[in-house]
Amino acid sequence: MINEGGDLYYSYLRWGKLGSKTGMTEDGKDGGIIRDLNRPVYKMEMTSKRDQLVINQLTILNSAARQFTAPKRYLMGINQSFLDNRAAYGLDNKQNDGY
Repeated sequence: MINEGGDLYYSYLRWGKLGSKTGMTEDGKDGGIIRDLNRPVYKMEMTSKRDQLVINQLTILNSAARQFTAPKRYLMGINQSFLDNRAAYGLDNKQNDGY
């Protein structure tokens, strides 16, 4: 898998937005739940001599029970002061859904 720009999470989000073309979403639809971000995380540990390798499931911060929620995970929350400034000028000041 190619990691665009060195940040795999944001690459997954880009690919998930185009789920019907990339096959990244569980339902095959654009902007759906990203299959690979809805699974447990694993880590690899190798000895300094590189003669042993251990693969374990990562359980820090309850990562085994993580759930990717769409469409919230495709958006970020907007700073409230920014929204307040927009409201003062009569501009759209709607927060992204889920925040």
